[in-house]
Amino acid sequence: MKTVTLRVSIARLILSLCLATVLVSVNSPIVRAQAFNGCPPFESWRPHWAQSSTVYVMLASNIDPNTIVPQMVAGFQAWNNANQNHNNSRVNFSFALPIPPACANKIHVSYRPLLLPNGQVDSFTVAKWFPTNWDPTNNALKEGSIVVNDLATLPDSQLNDTGILYFDSSKPGYDTIFKKEIMHETGHSLGLGHPDIELVQTSVMNSGVPFVQGVACVNDSCGFKPLDIQNCDNNAINDVANGGYGPPVDPCQNDPVCCGDPCCDPCSVDPDSCSGGCDPNTEWACWQAGGTWDPYLCYCDWNCDPYGGLEAQCYWSGGTWDPATCYCEPASCNPGPEVITYPSFPYDCSYCQPADPPIWQQCDCQDSIHTRYCQDGVTVYNEYYQTDRYCYPNGTCTIGGGGGGGGGGGGGDYWCDYDWGICCDYWGCWEMTF
Repeated sequence: MKTVTLRVSIARLILSLCLATVLVSVNSPIVRAQAFNGCPPFESWRPHWAQSSTVYVMLASNIDPNTIVPQMVAGFQAWNNANQNHNNSRVNFSFALPIPPACANKIHVSYRPLLLPNGQVDSFTVAKWFPTNWDPTNNALKEGSIVVNDLATLPDSQLNDTGILYFDSSKPGYDTIFKKEIMHETGHSLGLGHPDIELVQTSVMNSGVPFVQGVACVNDSCGFKPLDIQNCDNNAINDVANGGYGPPVDPCQNDPVCCGDPCCDPCSVDPDSCSGGCDPNTEWACWQAGGTWDPYLCYCDWNCDPYGGLEAQCYWSGGTWDPATCYCEPASCNPGPEVITYPSFPYDCSYCQPADPPIWQQCDCQDSIHTRYCQDGVTVYNEYYQTDRYCYPNGTCTIGGGGGGGGGGGGGDYWCDYDWGICCDYWGCWEMTF
């Protein structure tokens, strides 16, 4: 699902009506009423939390508790304030249960490399929202994950990787950027998409920009994203005409029938007492033991993965399976140093260098693949290809006429033709390199 992705165009900063180039995008089938005001659309096709849901947040243990965790918590709290006071969702994000029961709504948050299906790092995607469990009949979300990409880098205007890390603790903006990313990705879980036209600080659903007037916008130091939920965002959530949240309704008249049980269905219990309907003690014991409670049959399914498919998939991916929560803790990579895994044999890559007179550069090239492996020595963390060229000048080369004409050069050894774009000697020809 599309999330915060660095955009290359800077036209948005001058309020242009020209859409920016997007590296990864989602084409929504919904007609967007907010098309040209910088506000995000509510996209009802997205899985989103049911109204008045409590969602338990679980932060990965490797996230820095001093610099990053407080920002992430502030991002969820910003949505709590907006949801209770400024929009109709009434969704509450809670840190009350470190290990929520299997039936609870959950968000998992991690700070790690974001990988493409081929194992390469998705360098230009800063963070990504993954809905993992929802009811397809009404798109009511039950569980999802936010991955913040610690290896995200800035692309240049030609979509080349500059190697400049987007998250940099030594640069301005590092004390707020993780709050901004959490607000953005959590917005997706509430049904929000990206604005068609992104205006400075108009919405938390703005994407990132890599450079402004040649200055690298590391940590969103250019200030394109706001520091709090905006009116645009709340209005989109309340956009009932496009599937947004309507005025909140409590079918059980606010009776505290669930006694703090996050898996209790208040409408399946006597609204006058926690002892009515199903036995709350049996229900509590069910989800404490890792079961799934059916409030209509008052029945506990003791296995949240009855066919073992989720557990098998977890172990296959190298994760650790928790049968009490049906949660797969991703495998820890702990990447090692870079190694060269494929050095090719040297090959001739000589060329004629334009000059006056043209210089023949005698070159040898060698291709190699540079790889970092995880601690298991098998799983690839990332890799890239590199060609090394070793050259030295070796005489001059004569430039020939059109259509392959030309005489000897470089002491009679080489000749080049600009029209054909080649250089030749007595043994073969090469494509000219500039």
